[in-house]
Amino acid sequence: MKISLIICSRNRAERLRKSLRHLNTVEAPECLVEVVVVDSFSTDDTPSVIKEFVAISKFPVKTARTERPGLGHARNCGIKSCDGDIVSFTDDDCELDKNYFKALQKAFTPETFLYGAGQIVISDESLDTRLASISFTQRTEIPAGLPLMPFGAMQGANIFFARRVFELCGLFNEDMGAGTRFPCEDLEMGWRASNRGLFGALIPEIVVYHHHGLKKGSPEADAAVASYDRARGAYLASLLAQGSLKVWLHWAESFSPNGAPIGKERYAQLGRELQGAGEYFEFLGDGKV
Repeated sequence: MKISLIICSRNRAERLRKSLRHLNTVEAPECLVEVVVVDSFSTDDTPSVIKEFVAISKFPVKTARTERPGLGHARNCGIKSCDGDIVSFTDDDCELDKNYFKALQKAFTPETFLYGAGQIVISDESLDTRLASISFTQRTEIPAGLPLMPFGAMQGANIFFARRVFELCGLFNEDMGAGTRFPCEDLEMGWRASNRGLFGALIPEIVVYHHHGLKKGSPEADAAVASYDRARGAYLASLLAQGSLKVWLHWAESFSPNGAPIGKERYAQLGRELQGAGEYFEFLGDGKV
């Protein structure tokens, strides 16, 4: 077994430097590990940061560079560059738990599931936990054939796939991901795996620590949450475009959950969700990001 960890970064050289240096504190498992660092069309010092890491890394390193932005595209460049049996992903503002590789090797059982996600912990209490965080204590199955991948279940800061998933389902949607208008490539990829009949799992032992830098309740954090709402709508629109008509049931139930009226906050959230869906349909119509 071999694990390929893919980290994609664009114009965040100093944050990337911290995350890459931290990798040398992560314990090596019994299986092989390689790190793939993808420069997603950066214009800052990212290339020199990557070169510096190659020289000091205790794990073998591969590098790649894209010629256009977009996290879905960058993730795919990483996949094409690696040769691991398990392909895992984290973000350039995350640090792996010291037992990350050992936990991934121990937990991953292709006979039971072929993809999944781990915990994303916000360790700084001043940071907003609405952003890219997920906490759970029990292993949970992600069933095959889900009409919708539950929101938040597959968050790109800590996801992993058997290579076979990409062979069966294709790669990430390159019109999606940070750097595009639709940062929902992780959810869409997870749904496609489930829709193809594959089982996944949420594994609590596989942990990363997220240092996104946005303070609780700050305007920047609020703006990021609003962008998540629009991304969720784009994700749902992409499912409709692939024939998953049960998305309409989600929206119908959202307007009157259990027959109860919804409040102003939920109306605003739904408005952003529908806005994102409309933008994605518009994109499909004219092909412009």
